[in-house]
Amino acid sequence: RPDPMFQRLFRVFMRGSFEATAGEAQPALLNAESVSVLFERIIADIAAQGNCVIVGRGAPWFLRNRRDVFRVFLYASREEKIRRTIAAGKTCQEAENLIDTVDRERAAFVREYYGHDWPTRYLYHLMVNTEMGDAVTVKTILDGMEMLEICEKTRRRQA
Repeated sequence: RPDPMFQRLFRVFMRGSFEATAGEAQPALLNAESVSVLFERIIADIAAQGNCVIVGRGAPWFLRNRRDVFRVFLYASREEKIRRTIAAGKTCQEAENLIDTVDRERAAFVREYYGHDWPTRYLYHLMVNTEMGDAVTVKTILDGMEMLEICEKTRRRQA
């Protein structure tokens, strides 16, 4: 999630402080921007090592040009997300707040660090409504991966 305003203001203050201009070592600030850059590096390294599953973290943006990545967007209605969150042990109020907050923060993160709306549909090979159930969702993803692999092999042979 993007940093709250006060953290951004603090960073601006620190960059313009006397210590910064006097060559003093700057404290390492753990903020959304530095964590985002770190996640990009780590996830790109993991993806380069072979098969893996990466959930979120802006991965569709910085892995979008890799031909060996299958990008899936999973979604469900607000009601279904709330139902699942309650089934996982949250109260109805907690579930509603969590669902609304998480989606809002995801949208803000993508807008802040990638300059686009969330979700940006063209980034994904497949978008799956998970209300069909876990087994159908998994089968749909695996089938999609298989079809993309066939398409890629065909494309390489034609090239």
